[in-house]
Amino acid sequence: MTSIMKTIMKQVNKLFALACAVILFSASASFNIYDFGDDSVKEQRFRTLISELRCPKCQNNNLADSNAPLASDIKAYVYRSVKDGKSDDDIVNFLVSRYGTFIVYDPKVMWLWLIPLVVAVFGLLFVLRQMQMKNRSTQNNNTLANVPSMESLIREYEQQQRGDIDNMNKGERDQ
Repeated sequence: MTSIMKTIMKQVNKLFALACAVILFSASASFNIYDFGDDSVKEQRFRTLISELRCPKCQNNNLADSNAPLASDIKAYVYRSVKDGKSDDDIVNFLVSRYGTFIVYDPKVMWLWLIPLVVAVFGLLFVLRQMQMKNRSTQNNNTLANVPSMESLIREYEQQQRGDIDNMNKGERDQ
């Protein structure tokens, strides 16, 4: 039995070593190094562009922080374009035409920024109107509480009529 255990342990150790090697290799393979040589201006442009552009797949991550395959492809395009001498506007315009205004943190479409404000204003107006209607209904309820009910008015009227009849009967007796 001990020889079987030793054989199993050797196999487990081999699998563990293989798993560690795969993990280390994949971690080192995920780093992209973009070489600009001695041209620090182009490198700075590249760094600025990938930090200002948003990954279309990730939620609010810029390209520099994203490890998604799509982000890697876009970074490679930006790298090639900067190396080829394209302007920042040309690069951004191409990416916007391909992925939409979501890719830029500062979209040129102003209504995109105004939608949350408009929704908040309408929500505030709705809440204020509801509160105003509630106050009015409370005031109406208070005024209705001060108005006598129809039954009490009928009773009062009947009592007055009886009183008038009684007074008339008294008057006839007095004569």
